[in-house]
Amino acid sequence: MKALRAVVLPVLLTAAFAVVVGQATAGAATCGAGGTPPGVSTGSPAAIGATGATLRGDVNPRGCPTTYQFEFGTDTNYGLMTTARGAGTGAGGVTVTSAVTGLAPRTVYQVRLMATSASGTTVGDDVAFTTAANCGAGGPAPTVTTESPQRVSDKGATLQGVVDPHGCPTTYHFEFGTSTAYGLLTTTHSAGAGVGGVTVSSGISGLAAGTVYHYRLVATSGRPSLLAMVIAPSAHSF
Repeated sequence: MKALRAVVLPVLLTAAFAVVVGQATAGAATCGAGGTPPGVSTGSPAAIGATGATLRGDVNPRGCPTTYQFEFGTDTNYGLMTTARGAGTGAGGVTVTSAVTGLAPRTVYQVRLMATSASGTTVGDDVAFTTAANCGAGGPAPTVTTESPQRVSDKGATLQGVVDPHGCPTTYHFEFGTSTAYGLLTTTHSAGAGVGGVTVSSGISGLAAGTVYHYRLVATSGRPSLLAMVIAPSAHSF
């Protein structure tokens, strides 16, 4: 009986060891030749400002040490690239980001995400985004044009003009009076924050019949401490 135990016990231990080794190696990723390159998806940038944005995307390292970078520029030749960063070694998608600065205001940029591991490099699809207008110091002032009045009567008229906010929140009002010193103002209204001219108007009443009045359009944009005010270069009278 003792001899029988000496033979059986090593066999059982060897079999158990073989099972453990098989379980440990069954799902290991192949990192290198023959392996699967990382998966990537370029996302929509966030926190887009006048001169910067946060580029975003998703990377799946597929179990291999992986780095990622964003290519970006004003066309699909790109020309600029963020610093390479690690995306880990996981087997699922992870969100990755890189903040970029020094962009030009009101400019269309193209961006794509790329990821690299020992198994290869994968490049994501191109995504376009537009930077915001610079509405602070050095930003564009609104442009204005005073136009001919409408619905003129013996006691009132509708003053009219065109304002281009150039992408910044802009307000407008009309100055008017019996001389080019004006002296009277209409209520201030919003001209929006779009790009392109918008027609604006204000009705006035209480005028003196048979009297010549002068008026001009004034538009203002920017932060309260950095106002950009533009007065129409030529005034109108009626």
